[in-house]
Amino acid sequence: MRNWTHGCEDDVKARGAAQLAMENQLLKQQHYIKDLEVDFKTLKIESKADTVSRMVTMYASGDPPPPVEQLQALLLDLEDEEGVVSCDPLASDQEGKQRILMSLMQSQAILDGVAHHLAQGCARFLGSNCALQ
Repeated sequence: MRNWTHGCEDDVKARGAAQLAMENQLLKQQHYIKDLEVDFKTLKIESKADTVSRMVTMYASGDPPPPVEQLQALLLDLEDEEGVVSCDPLASDQEGKQRILMSLMQSQAILDGVAHHLAQGCARFLGSNCALQ
């Protein structure tokens, strides 16, 4: 005669193991999605920093500023959610973290350049005000 309770216990254990595996897979997918969101937001920050840097350079060189409509369109383009599709797929978590770090370092360098240009412009403005007085 076969022991049916032993078979039921095996079924319960198998179901528990399957449920645990599914929960672990879900956590991995959520972590991966969160990494992609951070990567995309970082790329958007980098694009905005580059845009601001170009604007500051244009103003510093004395060129006439572009029409407000062009600037607004440029900033609206940077808000485009379709940018997620254009990102290269990540091969691993390590590659994603490395890409995020490199993007943040590049953004920091761009923003440092913008801060330097703004400080120079402010110094020139203060210098011209002092010369006028």
